Amino acid sequence: MRLHVSREEAWRRAGTRRVFLTDAEFEARHLQDRRQPPAADHHLEVTSLDVEVQVEAVRRLWQPTR
Repeated sequence: MRLHVSREEAWRRAGTRRVFLTDAEFEARHLQDRRQPPAADHHLEVTSLDVEVQVEAVRRLWQPTR
């Protein structure tokens, strides 16, 4: 499961916690993630989703198919 957000949302979220990357490193990492996303069974865009909605979306994707 890969959750991803827009560049702007990544910066907003980074502003709410301690960051250990320089601005240049942060930008490079975000760009790399967009250009070469890691392998995942599901990719979920969560930019506009609050925590509760994100949790529910992940739960739905993890439920076994019937």
